[in-house]
Amino acid sequence: MIVRIIARLTIFTCIIFYDACAKIRYTGNEKVVVTGQFESANSFISYVTIDEHEYIIKQKKDSEKQIIAAMREALAAYIARDLKIAQDVRILQATDHTPGKKYQSHPATLHTLALGKEVSDMHGHKYFLLCLKQRDQNGKKITGKWLTEVIIDQITWHKHIAIMIALDIFLCNTDRNRRNLFYDEQSDSFCAIDMENIYRRNVAEMACKKLHEMIHVYHKKFTKQEVEALLLVKNTLQFLSKKYPPQRIIARVDRYVALAGYVNDGSFLNNKITKKIERHKKMIVQSYDSVQKLMILLDDIINTFPQ
Repeated sequence: MIVRIIARLTIFTCIIFYDACAKIRYTGNEKVVVTGQFESANSFISYVTIDEHEYIIKQKKDSEKQIIAAMREALAAYIARDLKIAQDVRILQATDHTPGKKYQSHPATLHTLALGKEVSDMHGHKYFLLCLKQRDQNGKKITGKWLTEVIIDQITWHKHIAIMIALDIFLCNTDRNRRNLFYDEQSDSFCAIDMENIYRRNVAEMACKKLHEMIHVYHKKFTKQEVEALLLVKNTLQFLSKKYPPQRIIARVDRYVALAGYVNDGSFLNNKITKKIERHKKMIVQSYDSVQKLMILLDDIINTFPQ
């Protein structure tokens, strides 16, 4: 049994997906036309058209959060680009006077639009029941748990869900919910958006603890479908680990905060930003080590599955 599973899934780089999340085509020279604007709880949002392509410009209301938010949005999109399940994001620098930016002298981000519908709007559809965030059964926020029994069941529903969970674990994304996940019926594809809450908590470490509890405390019996999905999770983590070691990710952090306008000039605001950047870099290293341990644990589950 397990041989057939590995034969289908072990070469992750051979899996080709329809790209439901387009790439940004903007050099900075094209005309930007604002077609609509609104405010979310934390951001100013502008819909824009550039060379007949539609995009979103997003800018944090809180100026203290703009540099870090821009860095994290761009970093998540950079790491997710080969998986073709997330929107493309580009930093608009403070020096870029781009129509659609609320505050022209501050950084913002340019995002592609996702195809399909927001999952939170898909009432009556199976995917409306997706619960990929750290929540208990009553909807209350919890911490210290990830890759729960519910999530392990739901990653069997679609290969993109398994890949997205792997991406979230690798990025330490703790805010995957139905509002930042789109599904397109025509292409049968998912697309993740708004991946800003990354590298704040060691999600891979949480996943290891939860899986260990399932195996050694509750003696969970994994189904064939769950093992196949967990293999895809493991292969995705392996792919990301090889391509994005900590030093490469940290170099991108430095590049993106610089693009967003960060200069360590000793000011009070920049000292706060510096501390946040260093915490992110520390988490990048810690979580990478935890991902390696998680892959070993997943291998144990996969290799002990009855043949």
